[in-house]
Amino acid sequence: YSGEVTIGECLLKILLVQPKQYAEFNYAVNLGLATIGAIVRNDGHDVSAIDFDALKYRGRTEFSVSDVDVVLMSGMITNVRNIRTAAEKIKSHFIDATFVLGGGCASAASPDLLKYLSTWFDFFVSGEGDEVILPLLRRIESKKGCPSEITNVLCFKDGRLSGERKYAPPDITN
Repeated sequence: YSGEVTIGECLLKILLVQPKQYAEFNYAVNLGLATIGAIVRNDGHDVSAIDFDALKYRGRTEFSVSDVDVVLMSGMITNVRNIRTAAEKIKSHFIDATFVLGGGCASAASPDLLKYLSTWFDFFVSGEGDEVILPLLRRIESKKGCPSEITNVLCFKDGRLSGERKYAPPDITN
């Protein structure tokens, strides 16, 4: 299966990104990101992947992916610096792509941290991405902006966080 199936009028080119992890010798495949990749590929989208740890282990610093519509990145909240670094590097190559952050970072981050990350990311998926990825991609395809009707998809609209978290982190500000 080549992934070259058109659904509707547009086939999105999706790039899955696993940023460098903190643990130098504790490498593991991100099963959540792999699951998302399988879901979007089965929906007819073209899927590529970059794993920054795998690049490092192979002695490479550059990647060879072209023409990306949507970047899907996952990462833990303890890995914010590497998420930012990966997003900066990829955004410098694909400035018109839509960037989506999921995983523990998007699920557990405070609104202030999400605001900081919105410099690089257009949308944040809180909770289980496999439940919302296809409606989110259809929304991105239609270019209708912030999808506040999709639970657990967050974005900034007019400088304010928009969307509803089903799995919200605890409020520890008081």
